[in-house]
Amino acid sequence: ESKASISTTYTTKRVLIAAYDAKIRRNHPNNKNTNAMASENIKQISEEKKWRQNYAHHFVAHVQSAAEWGGEDALAMAKGGLDKLYKEFVFVRDNKTVSLSQAMERVTRDPRRSLETREIKGRLSFGEKDVKLAVPVGNGEILSGERLEEKVKDWANRDVIEPSAVPATKFAMNFIQSKDGWQKERKNHAFVVLGAGAAIGPTKQLLALGATVIAVDLHNRPKVWSKLLKVSRESPGTLIVPLRKHTEGATMGDEKARFGCNLLSEGPEIADWLVNVCPNMDITIGSYAYLDGKNFVRIVLAMDAISQYVIKHRKGKVNIAYLASPSDIYLRPKITREKALQRYTQRPLWFKGAHTISGGRLCQPNICGNLIQGQDFDVVDASVSQQGPNYLLAKRIQQWRAILARNHGTAVSINIAPASATMSVMKNSVLRAAYKGVSAFPPMEVFPPGTTNSIMAAALIRDTFDKKSPADPRNKIKLRHPLLLLADNAWHGGLWSTSVRNKSAAELAAVIGFIHEKSPYIQLGAGLGGAYVASSYLGLFRSKL
Repeated sequence: ESKASISTTYTTKRVLIAAYDAKIRRNHPNNKNTNAMASENIKQISEEKKWRQNYAHHFVAHVQSAAEWGGEDALAMAKGGLDKLYKEFVFVRDNKTVSLSQAMERVTRDPRRSLETREIKGRLSFGEKDVKLAVPVGNGEILSGERLEEKVKDWANRDVIEPSAVPATKFAMNFIQSKDGWQKERKNHAFVVLGAGAAIGPTKQLLALGATVIAVDLHNRPKVWSKLLKVSRESPGTLIVPLRKHTEGATMGDEKARFGCNLLSEGPEIADWLVNVCPNMDITIGSYAYLDGKNFVRIVLAMDAISQYVIKHRKGKVNIAYLASPSDIYLRPKITREKALQRYTQRPLWFKGAHTISGGRLCQPNICGNLIQGQDFDVVDASVSQQGPNYLLAKRIQQWRAILARNHGTAVSINIAPASATMSVMKNSVLRAAYKGVSAFPPMEVFPPGTTNSIMAAALIRDTFDKKSPADPRNKIKLRHPLLLLADNAWHGGLWSTSVRNKSAAELAAVIGFIHEKSPYIQLGAGLGGAYVASSYLGLFRSKL
């Protein structure tokens, strides 16, 4: 819980201010000018009266500042923001409250919440079927081998993904089929999936490849656990499940009712269990759980606290992993920026019409500043206003932890996953329309969830085992800036390379999608007159990744 739960605006402002204040307190002799800039940013945040309308500007300014001021200041700001969050949020149990920074160490473990372990082995033996990276790409088509390699190259050539994704995926393909690679290493490494039932996550794909997956999800979700058990049993993999020793109303024979645990309320018990499960294996802890609104910040912090406790107390190697959202704020390579600008200069006439009709709100150029001085990257803002400040704060937490953990010697797999047409998204008429309308903004592309999950599982394997991946600091691959870790192998779905900013295209994409859904024969020009009016009430639009 947040001590300032009555106002998430209050909390978010204080966290961003704390990040800037940590940079100022570094007191580096060359920081006089940038400290003045940080003080000005603090003032602007403090005096912001229309936070809900203007919050994105302050998050972009934070990333822009971190980029311009350099890696050491970026790390200081990350630590300052996280430290403040751990003080602002508290853990409550049995009417006792402790700060999140002390919760994992000080909270008394509840024997009623203690966890046992169940192991479910797949019915297939490893090697019984051809183990390889196979990626479903829609319409029942599954690609592997040379066809998959050509498809990945095609996405890169069309700027749907970053060029670095091609060799990264190629490594994963070769490694998975190598006797001295995956076939050997999978026996020594387990993948913890916090939020194992999430629509976007690597559980199914890892099991299909024969991995050991430690699955954590809520109890009393029989459909989720039935699905996970079915997937596991039909694979060559091994599923490790936390089992409650005591569950009210459940018999000892009804094990499925005892599967799972609550990341928010049972963090200390989950952390203890993860410290001891699969003791002879290295592990990667992946944080994939999602909740709406301010609860997303809570669940992200809960997973972070669990991961940090396990890193501190578990013997052996502990990596961490995340899936980053395509609709966020990042450092973007210069070559990708230039492609976006080139597309803007060649934009169709109706883009210009939409820009004029909306008073400049729609179809804005996909830049938010110049190249970072002396560097070959800029800041790209692919966020969407309707996501809300809690979403961006939660994603900041993950980015902050990623760069800090890597700086302290922990391997971090954090890859940008493309927008995906999950079932929950496609049930929402506005989101469904928006996803259908993105084809009007090339090279933007929405991926089937099966494609995303397979590709992201491959990215996770690559980051875990590739000696050329920047994910593991022991590979000694220097980054020009810590945040460029997220530019490597980025599957942004064209959001970095399209001509217009995401937030200035999202609502119009929904209008276009509605037009095509209701009447494919209506010409786009006929709909432009209503685009601005329609966009004013499309407040339902938000990213689900």
